[in-house]
Amino acid sequence: MISVERNLLYMIKFMDASIEDKYKCRLKLAFGKYQIVNNSVIINLEDKDVSIDEGDKEDLSIDFSGWEPSYKNLNNLILHNDSLLTALSKYKKYGLKRGIFLKDIYYKMYWKDRPEEIERSECGRKWIDYEKMLKDNNIVFDCYNQFGIWSTRLDNINNTLSSSFRYGDHLMILRPLPLCKYAVSDLEIVGDKFKTLYHGEIKDPETIAAVIKYSGIDITDQIKKDL
Repeated sequence: MISVERNLLYMIKFMDASIEDKYKCRLKLAFGKYQIVNNSVIINLEDKDVSIDEGDKEDLSIDFSGWEPSYKNLNNLILHNDSLLTALSKYKKYGLKRGIFLKDIYYKMYWKDRPEEIERSECGRKWIDYEKMLKDNNIVFDCYNQFGIWSTRLDNINNTLSSSFRYGDHLMILRPLPLCKYAVSDLEIVGDKFKTLYHGEIKDPETIAAVIKYSGIDITDQIKKDL
């Protein structure tokens, strides 16, 4: 819950937020990370709370899915409801999918060691030490409890290996956890926690074998081309 002290000290209105904070708020909305209190929606960012009300509907109706595909489902719901709060209430209840209903296997590229620059850090993304987590068990999670873990369907891997210079030279093969909720778009999924089926350096022959095992796709030629 949001404390009274936090409300008094750090609350701002969405219309007064910076471009970066509005971006973060849209991400939080897409991932269902907000509370509905009376006639307002409250979003917790790291250093402040942001309130959203009916007057923000026009701004939030702007198509944001070109930047973040996970926003598409919420955007459609906002457009097809007269009330912004009604749309956000419905999305909170029904917009995310439980892992038990998700059958696809996903993957995430990551940096084993902290990089000098973190991709899209201005939008709140942070480096997570997945290797440290995986020493204890096969579960990875968003330790910052902010924007979740982005991953992509494994059958799309050949289309994205060329971006390893941006996202990382290691790869995890992931499965959603049955009881967790996820924001799902055509190729992307975002959630707070995943089960890791395999992890390793992208170029490692064992990684290539694992991708074949879980997807039937041989990435050998693509690695030679892109890495």
